[in-house]
Amino acid sequence: MWTALSEHLFPLFCSNDGRIVLRAVDLADIKFAAFHDLGLTDAVIAATLGDNLLLTDDLDLYLAVTGKHDAINFTHMREAAGNL
Repeated sequence: MWTALSEHLFPLFCSNDGRIVLRAVDLADIKFAAFHDLGLTDAVIAATLGDNLLLTDDLDLYLAVTGKHDAINFTHMREAAGNL
């Protein structure tokens, strides 16, 4: 069900054909796979991260950007500090 919904919503949010809901980012950088796996907000974060460091507690977002961007997961920091 989520796949069908995301296939329907992706062009509405992430296409450059004039039906754009968001204009603050280059929507062409948002990939369908990221949109489907992460949702709109996290897909925009991943697409616009650039050279910035990502601080997150969202494991899916962290895993999606690791290897391409610098990222720190708060849960990993808490585990290292012995707080979990």
